[in-house]
Amino acid sequence: MDKVFVTIDPDVCIGIGKCEELEPGAVELGDDGVSRPLPGIALPRERAEKIVKRCPSGAIEIAGPAPDDAPVPEPA
Repeated sequence: MDKVFVTIDPDVCIGIGKCEELEPGAVELGDDGVSRPLPGIALPRERAEKIVKRCPSGAIEIAGPAPDDAPVPEPA
């Protein structure tokens, strides 16, 4: 499985929470209205690409490959 980490630009995020809706085990919407990836959590590339494409503000990017032992949450 090709695992990756994602990043979310806090200056671009508009806090709609679509990413958290799609991947609640990998992303959280903070009390400040900005989404953040959960530390150390990876996603299969296909699921990461889905949240990148579905982010309304374009704040999410694939940061790079994750190690094989990085945890992956169950699909939502």
